Amino acid sequence: LSSSSASVGLLDMRLPDEWGAAETSLVVNDTLAKVMMCTERSHGVLISVQGSRVAVGWNTSRPCPTHIENSFSFVVNMHRLLSHWVQLHIGLSNSEVKHGTVGVKKQKFVTVLGRCVDVAGSLCSLGVKDDVFCLYGSVAEELCAMDGVRFELHAEAAVTGLGLNVYEAHVEAASLRQNFQAIRESYAHGLA
Repeated sequence: LSSSSASVGLLDMRLPDEWGAAETSLVVNDTLAKVMMCTERSHGVLISVQGSRVAVGWNTSRPCPTHIENSFSFVVNMHRLLSHWVQLHIGLSNSEVKHGTVGVKKQKFVTVLGRCVDVAGSLCSLGVKDDVFCLYGSVAEELCAMDGVRFELHAEAAVTGLGLNVYEAHVEAASLRQNFQAIRESYAHGLA
């Protein structure tokens, strides 16, 4: 395994229980295609799909020195492409991680290990509970400005037990148009 400072995002898709298998399959496959496109566009790596959750990493097996900014680019693009289609909740965190392939001779798996992954999972679950699109855990008291994202301290930040400040990341409407246009152009050219 290798070590790096990285960002990890866990995305949870909430689908109606009353949907049939065919409709669920169609929506999940379409959602995963969009997740993969946004992951590639933001220089991330799809780590795993487990049930209704998808794990994405930046600066893990694929170098991405601007992993924090790129993870929020992913959030903006996911909001634009999917928030009207399925109910999404994203937990984001960044810290030192170990990453690489694990397994036995016959079966290998890509993995990312570290507190960052656990924090992203906890924030994703808190986002589901509180119906918040994206929660970001940071040790910083104030976050730097990100194009298209406004941060607000989450009301339950103190009770999460994570030892972090927890912020709601709100996607601004102007950045949605700009990011969506960039995605459409790269998709049209076969780059996404």
